[in-house]
Amino acid sequence: MTRKLTKYEMETNYLTNKASAEWDCWTLDPAQAKKWERLGYEVTKDKQGGWNCSAPKTRIVIRRREKRQISENTRIALAAARERLKTSLNISQNSDQKSE
Repeated sequence: MTRKLTKYEMETNYLTNKASAEWDCWTLDPAQAKKWERLGYEVTKDKQGGWNCSAPKTRIVIRRREKRQISENTRIALAAARERLKTSLNISQNSDQKSE
C-alpha cells in the first residue's frame, strides 16, 4: 500500500544540458503529469511511482527574477542586521575557542 504524498513531496524536476535538445521532465505530482499529457507530450510512469516525459528546449523557458528594488531605509536596516549577525557569530566563535 502506498501512502499519500504531501504537497512538499510532490516534486517536479527539469533536467537538461548543453548537448541535449530536450528537457527531461520528472514529477511525483499527478496534476503535473496530466498537464504534460494535455500539452501533447508522451508521459510514462516509472518504477518510483512518478511520471516522465521529454520536451523540446524551446518549450520550457527558465526566467531569471528581476533584482528586488529596496528603499534606502530597508537597505540601512539590512546592513545593521548583517553587522549584528557578524558580531554575534564572532562572539560565539571566540567563546568556543576559549573553552577548548
